[in-house]
Amino acid sequence: MPRKPAVRTKKAAKTAARLTEKPATRTGRVPLSEVEEIVRKMLETQRYSPWFDTEEAARYLRKEPNTLKVWRSKTQGPRFHTVNDKFIRYHVDDLDAFVRGGSAKKPSAENPPLDKSTT
Repeated sequence: MPRKPAVRTKKAAKTAARLTEKPATRTGRVPLSEVEEIVRKMLETQRYSPWFDTEEAARYLRKEPNTLKVWRSKTQGPRFHTVNDKFIRYHVDDLDAFVRGGSAKKPSAENPPLDKSTT
């Protein structure tokens, strides 16, 4: 038996139609076209990188950054890469594998850190 559409759905449809048809007239209201433009600009400026530093990786794993440092010193924890003998970076795939119980070792000479795509 078909269900009747909810009243909220009709109200939401009317509101959406009103927002797309009429520009904002009251103070504090922003037209939908301006919101879309703002979102588009934000998406263009925000670049996603699968490489995390220690703080970002800790936030991703919901751990403290010091925990990752201790794991590195004990050669435990997720796989990490050293860039220019100075910067520690974690790839999101390595963090996911660690959470799933996968590999937790440092890169070897046969598996350099550039083996993953940066896109």
